[in-house]
Order: sequence, then structure tokens, then C-alpha cells
Amino acid sequence: MSHTRNSRIAPTIGENRRLSFYASVFGEIAPITERDAAGKLVSYREVIRPGAFTEALCSEAEVIANIDHDDKQTFARRSTGELILQEDPHGLFASCYLPPGEFGDSIISRVERGELDGCSFRFGSLKDRLNGDLVERLSVTLADVCICRNTAAAYHETTVHLRQNQELKRMLSRMRIIKIKNRMLSTRY
Repeated sequence: MSHTRNSRIAPTIGENRRLSFYASVFGEIAPITERDAAGKLVSYREVIRPGAFTEALCSEAEVIANIDHDDKQTFARRSTGELILQEDPHGLFASCYLPPGEFGDSIISRVERGELDGCSFRFGSLKDRLNGDLVERLSVTLADVCICRNTAAAYHETTVHLRQNQELKRMLSRMRIIKIKNRMLSTRY
């Protein structure tokens, strides 16, 4: 079963076209109401635990960045190296450069106007722990991360940024080097 979680974000625009946001945060309990596999409406509380994305980030499965979970509005892909995803102590961090041209310009404009005022991720659950009505997500698959209209925020502590930041550039450079080294090691065996 696939799940989608939206979050409220506070966008900022900088000098370049880098979009950075937290698609998910760890440790924040959110009330969830959704339909189960049988179509029955269920309500529970949910929390994403640190390490929940580790398996998904180690896999070669494609993850895309898009608008409102619409594959036709994809602006970055993990498989091409455009989309950088990383777990850090806060949550699932996503970053990419927005494409030049009308589509990328439109995204920047919509974020600046506050039209895209949320972020989200779509996932499948691999391992959960139940604690009363609290579902702890311990391991998940990841289909996409997106910026969206905040229509049903589950997590309120996520952030998105369009900015120029030297520390962010250094971190992304280190992540690319690590990614290249990991690919080289995996092809040896």
C-alpha cells in the first residue's frame, strides 16, 4: 500500500535555482486519516523514526522530485544525479537545481507567490512498530518527494529553500563524491 504525507513549509528564494527542502522530519507525531487496503477509513497517529529511509536510499530504486505527486511535473531524478536525497538528524533532506526555462521559472514563481506552500513524500511501508494507536515507521520505500499545495499537512516542521549557500554547496559536493565512491565499490563486487 502506498502512502502520501504532506507537510507545511516556509519557502525562501535565493540568488540561484537550488531548491532544498525536508520532505519528512523525524520524531514528529502526526494524526493520519486514510483508507486502508479494503477501502475502510482508518485513523491513527504516525511518526517517522530516524533511519526509516536508510534502506530506500541504499537501493537503486528511482525516486523523482515533482509537483503535487504528478509524474508529468517531474523536475529532478535520483537516477541522473539531479536529485540529492540524504537522511540527517532532522529528517529526509532533498535538494536539486531547478531546470532552466519556463518550467523551472514557473516553480520559482509559484513558491514565491506562496502557491506551493507544502512539501510531501510518497512511500510504502517495509517495517512498522505499533504502540497503541501510534504507528512508528521504521523502514520505508520511497517513490517521490515533492513540493505541493498544502491541502492536508501531516508534518508541520519541514522546510524548503531556494538559496545560494556555500555550506550547502560543500555538503552536496561531498555527497556526490561519496555517491561516486559507493557506485565504484558496488561495481567491483
